[in-house]
Amino acid sequence: MRAVVRAFLSPGVWLVVGVQFLMQLVLRQGLPAGEAGPDPLLTLALAAFMMGFAYLQAGAYRGLAQGAERLTLRETATAGAALFVRFLWLFLKLGLVAALVFNLFALLLLTGADMRPEALLRQLVPYMAPLLAALGFVFAYWLPLVFVSGDFRLFATWRRALATAWQRLPQSGFLALILFLPVALFALLPEATPAAVLLPLSLIASLFGWIAYIYCAEWLRDQSPRAPIGV
Repeated sequence: MRAVVRAFLSPGVWLVVGVQFLMQLVLRQGLPAGEAGPDPLLTLALAAFMMGFAYLQAGAYRGLAQGAERLTLRETATAGAALFVRFLWLFLKLGLVAALVFNLFALLLLTGADMRPEALLRQLVPYMAPLLAALGFVFAYWLPLVFVSGDFRLFATWRRALATAWQRLPQSGFLALILFLPVALFALLPEATPAAVLLPLSLIASLFGWIAYIYCAEWLRDQSPRAPIGV
C-alpha cells in the first residue's frame, strides 16, 4: 500500500506518466509527411522529445530509488543528470540483446513454418502483450536493483534480479496483480476499441508500472543499508 500512496502523491511520477501519455498521442497521430517524406525538423523535434522523456525517466528512477518520500518535480528534473549516459548505454545494450534474441527466435520459427516474415509477425502480435507482462514480472527487480545499487552492468544485474525474483516468489502476489491486470483489461477489449479508451488505460498501466518499481526499490533498499553507488 505504501508504494501505491507514494506513486499517487509524487508529482514527479505524474510528470513522467503525463509526458509518456503526450508522446503516445504524438506517435499515434504520426508526423505529417510531404512529398519528400517527414519534415526533418519535426523528426528532430520528436527525437529530442523522446530523449527528454528518457532523461526524466532516469531522474524518476534514481529519485525513487534513493528517497523514501514522494518524488518532487525538481528531483525528477535533476536526479538523472549524473547517470544519464550510463542509463542510455544500458538501454542500448538491452535493445541490441532483445533484437538479437527476437531475430533468432523468428529465424527458428521461419525455418519450421512455410510463411513469410510479415505473416509471422501478424501471428505473434496477439502474444506480445502477455509476453512483455511476463518478462516485466520476471525482471521486476532489475531496474530497481540497477538504481538502488548503482550497478549498470547488464548481465550481472540480470542475474541478481532473477535471483531476487525467485527468492521473493512467495511474496509476489501484489506484483503479479499490478503487472498482469492491465494486460487482462486490454485483452477483454474488442478490436475496434477507440483511442479515447485505450490511451487512458495505457496511462493507468504506466502508473501501475511505477507502483511496481517503487515496491521493488523500497524492498531492495531495506535489504541494503549502504547508500546507492554512483551519486
